[in-house]
Amino acid sequence: MMKNTRFETPVAVVVGLGLRYEIGSLDEIHRFLTEWTTSRRGALHAVALETCEAVRMGELSVDHARKAFIDFAKASHILCLELDEPTIAIDTDQNLVNRSVSIPHPVRNLAFQTLPHAPAGSHRGRASNM
Repeated sequence: MMKNTRFETPVAVVVGLGLRYEIGSLDEIHRFLTEWTTSRRGALHAVALETCEAVRMGELSVDHARKAFIDFAKASHILCLELDEPTIAIDTDQNLVNRSVSIPHPVRNLAFQTLPHAPAGSHRGRASNM
């Protein structure tokens, strides 16, 4: 059985009403997967659980469980992606102002558009699907 089951870097997922939740250990992966809605379980869910068990038996490293969980989270559309580059441009009176933001996966396909005649320096806008 493995002694160190913590990850060097936690995996962030979006849960509930868009809340960010960080998974930082094998036990946290196992708890998250066992509490996952039965109707939404699939092949990658099973693989992630089996990988957790293999790590507990000493057959695989904790990095394998982390990778399997990331694959599951991506397929389930809950992986929280951290974006390092500016991702939203706001047009205020023909001047583009870049804002660096972190957008969780479920809302990353939204585009930010300014309202007509927004005052300079205003960051008002509305989100719309592209």
